[in-house]
Amino acid sequence: MTTMRWISVGWLPLAACSDGKSDDGSGDVTFADTYADTDTDTDTDTDTDTDADADADADADADADADADADTDTDTDTDTDTGTGGLPDPFAGLSATCGTSIAAMNYTSYYVGELQISGTTVSGTETMAFYPSPDLETTCGLSPSCLVVWDLTGTVETTSQPSFNYAIAVDATRNLVLTTCDDVYMLLWEPDTYSGTYAVAENLDGTSTVGFESSGTVFGEGHWSGGDLTYVSGSQCAALPDTPPCP
Repeated sequence: MTTMRWISVGWLPLAACSDGKSDDGSGDVTFADTYADTDTDTDTDTDTDTDADADADADADADADADADADTDTDTDTDTDTGTGGLPDPFAGLSATCGTSIAAMNYTSYYVGELQISGTTVSGTETMAFYPSPDLETTCGLSPSCLVVWDLTGTVETTSQPSFNYAIAVDATRNLVLTTCDDVYMLLWEPDTYSGTYAVAENLDGTSTVGFESSGTVFGEGHWSGGDLTYVSGSQCAALPDTPPCP
């Protein structure tokens, strides 16, 4: 992920604002993480045994054994392990939050990282998730969201930032298969390939903080466990014309 560059070419975009995905220290980083998973398991075992012996000699014996066991176990589990490596789902709770003061037609976007770290090797994805405003969604018949996904590879490095544990140097290549956004809005994206170095803090409570290695400016928060790491950036807004081109 590089610092987002909003480019004015023709109609796109009219205006842009950022709430945390920048390397100049401006804006507040926000983190939305709401999740709920409900699993219900029901097991029922019923065993019935019946034995009967009848002897017709001088005496008659009739034995009957009947055992009926009925075990009913109902377990209801609420898990938050819907994301990478059992971590909370970093996409949960993300939505369109940009107001209409910049334009009725606008997009809210977030950067979402889902990484695996094995020794000094880094792999995973970084995703831009776009959420259209209600007016844009209705006008263009858009789905509630679309994704632009980059595959990340890189290495673990020593950080120069005192508040972080380590740095990761990554190279990104857009994954054309996983990307669902239409190219009509591609000026809002990062390029197909880019590189960056992030500083990472693994906090004692299981949360993570990610910033730019060059400045220490925080741009995302998430979770970590073992070799798994997630982060979500602050929201960004991009304004479109009142009559935008529709995919």
